[in-house]
Amino acid sequence: MRTSRNTKTMFAIGLIIVLAVLAIVPTILQANAGKTKGDYVGIDASIMEARAEEEGHAAKTPLINTDQGDILLFVFCVGGLIAGGLMGYFGRALLVEGRIDKHDKAVTPGERQPTAS
Repeated sequence: MRTSRNTKTMFAIGLIIVLAVLAIVPTILQANAGKTKGDYVGIDASIMEARAEEEGHAAKTPLINTDQGDILLFVFCVGGLIAGGLMGYFGRALLVEGRIDKHDKAVTPGERQPTAS
């Protein structure tokens, strides 16, 4: 029983490490990709703004301009904090309290155990 739990734990840790590497490697490989070809032009400037000018509409400034300062970083940080809190809360409810409920249902205090006759 103990080796099964250790095997599952090691498998989960290995899977997390592999997924982390798969998430980080493309970022590292693409770090200098935009610098060799010039400035990166996103879909907003290259397609949408050009299409709007063809139709006679001028580009409007956004309601919340995230291009200045660290507003976008702050928004992602707060979103990550909220998502992490929710994942921790519901993960506890699923993993920890689920085990406690199963254990409590198996043997409740004051309940008589069946005896062999």
